Amino acid sequence: MSTATLTVNDSKEALLARIAELEKVKTLAGRQFKITTGLDKDGKRVNDGGQVSVYGVGRFPITKTYTQWQMLAKLIPALLAFLEEHKTECSFRTEEQKEAAGL
Repeated sequence: MSTATLTVNDSKEALLARIAELEKVKTLAGRQFKITTGLDKDGKRVNDGGQVSVYGVGRFPITKTYTQWQMLAKLIPALLAFLEEHKTECSFRTEEQKEAAGL
């Protein structure tokens, strides 16, 4: 994500690119998640594999290939069932999160 400050003198294209970048940021349960396709602010490829990264889940982004994301998506129902079954063994960052899980 670009942290560059935009000015009045910036081109329309630069402003529209920044708006598009900001619109990719989504909020879920008070946390921001950003999904990127491995392109830098100039549209140049950062990763030859075309990997997709999700930011905001933890300290570092989660980066996977298309196939890996597809495999993870198929595992979500089983993962959610496992988490529900073992939630008493799981750790939580805050008491509020623990209470939201019904513990």
